[in-house]
Amino acid sequence: MNFNQINNQVVRYAVEALHGGNRGQFEALLAPDAQLVHNRHPDDINQWATLFFFEGNTKFTAINRVTEDGQTVWAEIESPVAGKIAVKLIFTVAEGKITALDAGRP
Repeated sequence: MNFNQINNQVVRYAVEALHGGNRGQFEALLAPDAQLVHNRHPDDINQWATLFFFEGNTKFTAINRVTEDGQTVWAEIESPVAGKIAVKLIFTVAEGKITALDAGRP
């Protein structure tokens, strides 16, 4: 899977970490108080990542579109539980760290 079309380095590394199940790399990119909204509901970003990617074996199957600033990604993921679904990930990055992520269906 080629993630090079994500031109924001922090976002690209985060998506690669999620895809590859690399918890340490993902957590290193998070600000200490990083916030998550998942399908319009506040959630814990570490629990979300663990549930879906690190233990849930969810993988990215396509990167469909990325905004010019590289902080919004439309993609497809596939999980053993949900199958293949379209997702939209809106990252907020400040000082090289992810401060917020809004993840859900487009």
